[in-house]
Amino acid sequence: MKVAKPRTMTGQGIRFQNRRYSHEVLTESNGQQFDIRYDPRDLSHIWVYGEAGSLVCRARCMGLRPTMEEAEQVISGRQRVKKRLKKDLKDKQAAGEDFIDKEDPKLETSKKADSPPHIKLRKHFHERN
Repeated sequence: MKVAKPRTMTGQGIRFQNRRYSHEVLTESNGQQFDIRYDPRDLSHIWVYGEAGSLVCRARCMGLRPTMEEAEQVISGRQRVKKRLKKDLKDKQAAGEDFIDKEDPKLETSKKADSPPHIKLRKHFHERN
């Protein structure tokens, strides 16, 4: 097996020699770098290695005759990741709103709540009287 330079996992998969390779395990590791190894006689699969040279998975080329089962696995994996990301976003948004809603007593004493802030606009030289 030949060793290639480190590759980054994108939303579409790992690109190698104008092909995209993907696996269900890799769908959640978007943006991470992996080392890949391949057999030059058979480019339908690559072996993906993570930190410390541990085998992560055997990724398959996405452009070579995917079966219905593989397509369904990819779709379900992407839906699972999408649901998890939406949940994380809602949690972070709720935490941000809770942080904003908390009133700081130090800020309330320094603010003048009755009067709105005075905004002074600069005028051009021909508008000045």
